Amino acid sequence: MVWDSQTYPHLCLLLPAFLKGATKTLLQFTTEFLPDGAIVGSTPVQCELVHMETMNNANEGALGTYCMAVCHAPTMTTMHFNARLKYCKNQTGKYIKQFLNARSRKYLHCKAWQIDAQNIDRKQWLAYVEHTYKLVAKHQKDDQRKRQKREVMAAKLAAIVPCLTNAGIVKIKVSKIDLQICWH
Repeated sequence: MVWDSQTYPHLCLLLPAFLKGATKTLLQFTTEFLPDGAIVGSTPVQCELVHMETMNNANEGALGTYCMAVCHAPTMTTMHFNARLKYCKNQTGKYIKQFLNARSRKYLHCKAWQIDAQNIDRKQWLAYVEHTYKLVAKHQKDDQRKRQKREVMAAKLAAIVPCLTNAGIVKIKVSKIDLQICWH
């Protein structure tokens, strides 16, 4: 960015004030990285304890949770994500171990396979693809209609004889004046 006091007059006061406030924080932050600082002297266990995710998406609600899950398992379907989330939040695994016997677990396993065999995710995906194709076709029609309108306007403007005098403008109708304005 070029320093230009005419283009950016507010920066003359704003930038020094910002840098004064940032200096305190920067000095405090950098002391932790000095050879005798807190970060250099910490053990690997301590470093692991203070580890923070690079993104705060996990705390941002369902969308953030979904984004984080898809980062770790890109081919996971929405249905699979929902099932895994419910399994964790409802502590289903703990319930299964505590209350269900081998026969009940086998029954649940078969039910899960039957649900997977229905290809619900694939059907949803195909419906989405069909909707997208329809939307693209609609946008193409809209673009074609707009292009035709532009071509009609261009033809009208090409046929106009420009009126360059005040006396000529007084004699023409309002619709023709609009075309004259568009031409200019």
